[in-house]
Amino acid sequence: MGESPTWPDYKTWILTGPAVWYDKDLGYVTVPEGFMTDFASIPFIFRWWQTGGTGPQRIASYFHDYMYSEQVGSKKDADRIFREVMQAARPAGRNVRAFLRRNIMWAALRIGGIFAWRSNGKNLAEQGTGWRVAKP
Repeated sequence: MGESPTWPDYKTWILTGPAVWYDKDLGYVTVPEGFMTDFASIPFIFRWWQTGGTGPQRIASYFHDYMYSEQVGSKKDADRIFREVMQAARPAGRNVRAFLRRNIMWAALRIGGIFAWRSNGKNLAEQGTGWRVAKP
């Protein structure tokens, strides 16, 4: 699993291999190769706090973006899995900071993510499954 930037904006990245997460409620969640992600879309005023495009939120974003775009499970499931993947991917020795970041980002998704969830649902209805997967 990895990703490469689209050209020329470098805001959207394409997964170069599948990403798989096992969830006790949903089973396997597989983000397909070619899926396009913008990682964690964080409002400008909060970007000072983000660790850039690195860190546990990068991997968690694959799953979160995919679950939102394909409406896999519920919004609550997608937000929960984002937090669980961030916890699993956290750097060793940074437990307090990682805990705060993970839970603040999760809370922001729970509150503000409804707009993205609805927009993605509309795109899914109009364009069908796989609307965010790059065509070869």
